[in-house]
Amino acid sequence: MRCNDVGMTEAEFRRQLATHGYDEVRMLSYEPDQRPAFHHHEFSAMGMVTDGELTIVLEDASLTYRPGEWYEVLAGTTHAEHSGPVGATAVLGTKPAG
Repeated sequence: MRCNDVGMTEAEFRRQLATHGYDEVRMLSYEPDQRPAFHHHEFSAMGMVTDGELTIVLEDASLTYRPGEWYEVLAGTTHAEHSGPVGATAVLGTKPAG
């Protein structure tokens, strides 16, 4: 997992997604205190929190992101997304593995 804790605007992040080949972009909403099971995807994902708080949990670490902070989870990485007490909203871009 790669991350950057430097705040940016949603427009700046969307430009970053395009630059890195993340062509499928959507908004995700997480309910408060959401705790899904560990899973992995066959695609890479890059997201930026726009509201609330989101923790990306890996098997051996976790990092919490707040508005303006972004993360990248590569295809095949086992992880879970845990939302904070008020939930979270994020812009998410995906791209095929490889």
